[in-house]
Amino acid sequence: MSGLRIWHPTLRNCVLIVPHPGNAQGRKPKDYHINIDNEGNAIVSERVWQRLEEARRSGLSPHDFWLMNEVLDPPTLRIGINDEQVETERKRIYKQVQAVAQEFAPNGVVPRITRKDN
Repeated sequence: MSGLRIWHPTLRNCVLIVPHPGNAQGRKPKDYHINIDNEGNAIVSERVWQRLEEARRSGLSPHDFWLMNEVLDPPTLRIGINDEQVETERKRIYKQVQAVAQEFAPNGVVPRITRKDN
């Protein structure tokens, strides 16, 4: 899926939080986190660009992004944690679930929690 390269004239190496006001059709207010690189660029989806423009027109977020070009093969986005951290977090959660299940299990029963793989 392609993306859109947007550029900010002054911000570098940061995350800009752009608030969106929502709309009368039921869309709730939402903050968009835009990761800006060291050249002022960010890659967003067409939908996010649409929301950024709506936020600008509403007056809630007078951001200075410019639409630069389409990126046909954008890089994979990793949000927050790497694969090793995901596995560690998954194991921690399974241990917590196991402890909760043990609290509710009858005496003498050892619950076993497994994951159904797709």
